[in-house]
Amino acid sequence: MDFKYMIFKVVVVCLWILTLPSVGYSITSQDITYEIENFQFEASEIEQTVASYQQIQKSYVQLHRERSNHSELMFLKYKMEIFNYWFSQKLIKNVEKLARSREQVEEIFDLLPFILKDDFARKIGIKSSKNSPEKFLEVKTLERTLWSLFDNWKNLSLATSYPIEGESAYFHGITFQTGDLIVGDTNTYSYELTTATRDTEETGNHSAIFVLMHVNGRSVPTVFDMHADGVRATPLSHYLNGRINTYLEVYRLDEKERRLLDKDWQSKIRAYFEKVVLKQRSYKFDFTARVENNDRNMLTCTELVEEAMRAGGIAPVTELTTTLPVAYEVITKFGTLSREYLTPADFVFDGRFKMVGYVDMLNIKTNILVKLESNVFSRVLKEQSINTNKVLKEINRKAKSIAKIRQPRSLLGKIIRSVSDLTILSFPTGEPNLIAFNLLFNEETENAVKLCSGEKKVIVGYRTTNKERGIPMREPIKGNDQCYDYFSPLLENLDPTFDVRNFLTNEENFQVMSRAMKSLLVYFNSADEDTSEE
Repeated sequence: MDFKYMIFKVVVVCLWILTLPSVGYSITSQDITYEIENFQFEASEIEQTVASYQQIQKSYVQLHRERSNHSELMFLKYKMEIFNYWFSQKLIKNVEKLARSREQVEEIFDLLPFILKDDFARKIGIKSSKNSPEKFLEVKTLERTLWSLFDNWKNLSLATSYPIEGESAYFHGITFQTGDLIVGDTNTYSYELTTATRDTEETGNHSAIFVLMHVNGRSVPTVFDMHADGVRATPLSHYLNGRINTYLEVYRLDEKERRLLDKDWQSKIRAYFEKVVLKQRSYKFDFTARVENNDRNMLTCTELVEEAMRAGGIAPVTELTTTLPVAYEVITKFGTLSREYLTPADFVFDGRFKMVGYVDMLNIKTNILVKLESNVFSRVLKEQSINTNKVLKEINRKAKSIAKIRQPRSLLGKIIRSVSDLTILSFPTGEPNLIAFNLLFNEETENAVKLCSGEKKVIVGYRTTNKERGIPMREPIKGNDQCYDYFSPLLENLDPTFDVRNFLTNEENFQVMSRAMKSLLVYFNSADEDTSEE
């Protein structure tokens, strides 16, 4: 089949769908769920199949988002990720029916809202994304590296390897514009404390902002966010990659609001970051209400975005996320925590911003386990199971190390800073107990999810082997955790009918995940509580 003719047929089908009667009817999350669950992948009609899939994606992007239906939107998000993963695998198996050349296949995948993992892309002989660089810089999730600073990569060819015009840059099906907000899930386990304590379900745990920076007459597509050591500048092609993020939504100030701003509002946002890149700021970890109440040299990810918006003349978000009463009561014992604070969801539900696209890095198996673990953590907080001596001792131990890091003359602090490449100024601000409390549950999340996904093996025994010079050696025998054995059949057979709600609320799933949280079983088992005086 002629490639241009196939593309023409896809476009015609999409246009036909758009002409269907829609007066007085608004698409709902239930409508999209129904379409997903009843979707048929017809390999013999591949162009029709792709067009139908794209129409569902368009409905998802255009869906009205408001705080009142935040739970439904969260379930739909995971449903869509499962759908994308399933569809991508089907498409890979039928790639020979798509087009005749590698370039044509790459062109089609570039229009879809997911980015293939590297091994999937290599399997069909294409790059993970059409405009992705041949080689990636060493950029890590929310960590400082040599390439976290704008000046260190702004002149590299990869910095401008995508179509750019005016204040816009095209990458993987989305035309980004200066001032676009990015809300998404980072490839990390470091947000469970805040995720489990909010009254609003989040469709993303982190926020960032896109800006076309200007360097010697060149426009450089850049994503700015806050990470552990301060403000970070990342090439657009790197930020939209599974090495850093697993899922991203892009939001833009609607046209009505844009008309109220000065004509140079985007230039003002750029000017703000031209100053910021010359002065690293530290991450603020006390979750007080919002930036105007704090030192502007200490910001959370959302406050950095809001400060940039303010520079462009965009009014701050007015409705903030609230900390759940039970969680507030527990966590304030460890440090400062406001009942209200600015979260990524507050941008989504603000009403002035509309989604213009999203990118899924096909990491649903891990993402859904992380969400399940977050729900388990929420239950721990609600049941007040956190106030055991063992928990408090572990938090106190970590807090003492954090305090040492901040002491210039502390020998232990110097050693930790040297090993971890930290500085006193760049280390996150906030009360040591609260940071330690967060670290504890980050570790629990990572441990549990890796066990349940099979990424981490457990030692089930030892065997004696004859190795160097005939000397007997004891070698550990590694196997899968029971959690992996339980979840593996479910995660290996994901399809559009997968019941997300049941998975995330099922009591047996809760118990399996709890058992994988090894130290939590000890920490939160009040029957094992050591009540003896020390």
